[in-house]
Amino acid sequence: MATCSTNPPRYAEKAQVVLVKKSPNAAEVMSFLSSCGPFTCKQVDKCPVDLMFCAQARTFPAIPFMFITSATSDVVSVTKERARHATTLFPFVHAIILFPSALPPRTFRELQSLHLNQDLSDKIQIVPASSIETAVHFMLSVRSKQSFQAQERTAEFYARLWAQVESKAHTVRILQSNMPFLHEDECEMLLDVFGSIAGLSRVSEQNFLDQTVLDADVIKLLVEYFECIT
Repeated sequence: MATCSTNPPRYAEKAQVVLVKKSPNAAEVMSFLSSCGPFTCKQVDKCPVDLMFCAQARTFPAIPFMFITSATSDVVSVTKERARHATTLFPFVHAIILFPSALPPRTFRELQSLHLNQDLSDKIQIVPASSIETAVHFMLSVRSKQSFQAQERTAEFYARLWAQVESKAHTVRILQSNMPFLHEDECEMLLDVFGSIAGLSRVSEQNFLDQTVLDADVIKLLVEYFECIT
């Protein structure tokens, strides 16, 4: 039985159902998955994709994967049609080119560029995998990033980051409105170096000269401004 050669991320205790479409690689894929986490793999005859992590309430959305191999005749056009069909059912599909070295270089390049197709743009990701083990680890990585908990953490991070950007932009506007002799990039530089308007008010003329590239005349105006309000 295949084993997971790297430490997998922590998974929910309840086993997640994984549908695997019958294919020459299905048994090996299921074996690797079973060694990497609590998955209940079910082999099926018909499925719009080759593998799908079924949705788990409040934990994971459904995550579909397509496998692309050299065994398929006219692989580029067949893959394009399969991808078009899959993307009508799912908002995003991950496609894995298995054993890319078995494909002619031109065919491999054409497959990799399918995501540029007008019908598939922003709906599909195409990556190569030189082994089933590599493909499984890629799928597990995608799965962990798409957990609802991970998405919530990402949303919180960007919300905090955006708040910081907005806060700095607001401070820049305050500086510019009160000190019209400063350009926007100069205001940003001063905040980067000294941290805040309060920090600027405590800086001496010599420190401004030593730590910034502002002209002496501009620094004099800056110091005089803070002397007038403090």
